[in-house]
Amino acid sequence: MTEFFLGLIPDYGLYVVFCSVLLAGFAIPLPSSMVVLAAGGFAAVGDLNLWHLIGICILAFVTADQVAFQIARLAGDSLLNKFRSGPRMGAMINRSETMVNNHGVKAVVLSHTLLSPTVPYVNFLCGAGTMSWRAFSIAASIGAALWTSMFVAVGFLFSGRLPQLTGLTVDVAIMTAALTVATVLFLWLRGKWKQFEQN
Repeated sequence: MTEFFLGLIPDYGLYVVFCSVLLAGFAIPLPSSMVVLAAGGFAAVGDLNLWHLIGICILAFVTADQVAFQIARLAGDSLLNKFRSGPRMGAMINRSETMVNNHGVKAVVLSHTLLSPTVPYVNFLCGAGTMSWRAFSIAASIGAALWTSMFVAVGFLFSGRLPQLTGLTVDVAIMTAALTVATVLFLWLRGKWKQFEQN
């Protein structure tokens, strides 16, 4: 699937970037980070306008954030309970919930940068929870700008090595997911240990 999306960039450019980033924000498994990396490479050789690319990425990211937040705000816990029923999504929601409960607004920025696989779930949790729209929007926008800048810059600077970069992106995503699981497990065990000590 990754090769398919990357092959569309020369012909459809910013439309592909916008759609992949937008849909990835709703937990649809698309290679948005690799698409943005490749688009950064195309911007380096002049096939795409760099500033248009950055603007489109941020617009798509922020749009997905806002729509997910508002859907969750309207649907509340019923939507989250539906998601929890699946083993994979339920585990990801539980991890994201622990992150939001422990770190609040910082979790939103982290989910949009270092822990990007958790973005859709953190957005839904913030919308369904008590976080204010203003605080969420500021943190999510900062995170979207940081993520976009990072991936576009790497693609732009290392445009001659895109095949190696896309492979590296997959490795980093796997490592990030493993680190997220380990961190959440550690925080959960620490909480249980504190409860045990109090009893």
